Amino acid sequence: MPSSMVPNDQSEMPTGDGPERRIDDLIDYAGAAEYARSLDTIMSSDGFRSPNAPIPLRPVLMEQNRYESMVRTARQAMRIIKDVTRARGANYRELARAVDFEYPRVSLWSDSPLQNRWALAMARPDIGVVDGVPKVFEVNVNSALGGLTQLPRLDAAFLGRADLRRAWREHPVSTDSVASALSRLLRAVGDSVGRPVPQVGIVGFRHDEDKGGSEETYLGLLDGLRTHGVPAVYVPAQDVRVRNGKAYAGRTRLDVLLRMFVTADAPAAGIDIEPLRRVIAEDAAVVLSPEAAGPLASKRVLAWITEDAEHMCAADRAFVRRHIPETHIVEAPGTLGPDARSVRERLRREQHDLLLKGNQGHSAHTVTVGRECAEAEWLSRVDEALLSRGCVVQRRVETDLLEIPVYSETHGRVLRPASRVVYGPLLIGERCGGIMSRHSDAGLGDVVSGITGGVANTTFRWSAS
Repeated sequence: MPSSMVPNDQSEMPTGDGPERRIDDLIDYAGAAEYARSLDTIMSSDGFRSPNAPIPLRPVLMEQNRYESMVRTARQAMRIIKDVTRARGANYRELARAVDFEYPRVSLWSDSPLQNRWALAMARPDIGVVDGVPKVFEVNVNSALGGLTQLPRLDAAFLGRADLRRAWREHPVSTDSVASALSRLLRAVGDSVGRPVPQVGIVGFRHDEDKGGSEETYLGLLDGLRTHGVPAVYVPAQDVRVRNGKAYAGRTRLDVLLRMFVTADAPAAGIDIEPLRRVIAEDAAVVLSPEAAGPLASKRVLAWITEDAEHMCAADRAFVRRHIPETHIVEAPGTLGPDARSVRERLRREQHDLLLKGNQGHSAHTVTVGRECAEAEWLSRVDEALLSRGCVVQRRVETDLLEIPVYSETHGRVLRPASRVVYGPLLIGERCGGIMSRHSDAGLGDVVSGITGGVANTTFRWSAS
């Protein structure tokens, strides 16, 4: 039997001295299939895993100091991103030109200060851990952040399961709250428009072939906001209306709208965003996050950080070298070489140590891992990048592997694969709303995403004291 697999039998699960193993010893593996089916049902409206991907039997666990260190790293990275982008653009239009931002075919862009004040209010850096050190691979700046809807349901499922409740008594855990962080941000936005207790609209979509934007997806988020004193309703994008300069859902006035989809994906998903565009054009409500946040998520920004590091203060320079993998824009002349031939040769020579990433994009659609493709394919992608002048290459790092117990429907048993993990601290206003984690069997490759065999999970902190 491969070492990464164990039968659905608690006695054969590996044991050790760490809290993860001690907690794993308390899991009821005889009920794993039932737990897995239950969690899959709970998460079914939100696509939290790839088809045939296994289902986690517990959250990812992180010692408290490391948890807090990861959140601090995420915040510091976002502060540096703000600094390097400000140096290249006095406003978001200038920044968009600097990163060759591709405006969505149906765009919600606005230059309104009322909207763009909140461009950095919501972000999720993607972080790997190398020898215990957090490394920021890229950032997501949007209100349609993966994790906002998944974490509340995952947290509740793992905190409430009978066998895990016994584990939490012996090994107390905690996590941050999406609803707590988000309600605080929404109140701050409300204050800025004279509405200390704002009426909030969670903006999804209604489409026969795509249920991901339906009200069911947002019930946990809606209930959490209401519990924290923020009146919130669900409204499909096409049902928003403007009357007398104010936004409405039916008869309910809306002060803040939380856009829960990526604008560029709207046409393919059948989302009519014309009503939302009118809201923004008339400043009838504040829409989070404004489309002007898009350029901040460009992979080119990470290359600017590499370029600017030597001119930063000593503390920031040390942070960049420790926490952000070396990243370069693929262009000639550029930081990789004086001409296209030398750049191409360098990338050919260093292929197995590099990742090629598109300037824009999400869900790993534009990532090519050098060591996972033939040289001819790699060079073809490099040639395309040299022509487009928009891609970046990033130094590959070997992330730490974790053994996370999962239930595999394919194998009909519990597995404990050595997994690659990508962490995503949800930075919401001044708070962290939790750390989303995504993991997949290391044998599936370097990229961890919902389209390459990965599964979304939550991260709990535990205290060693």
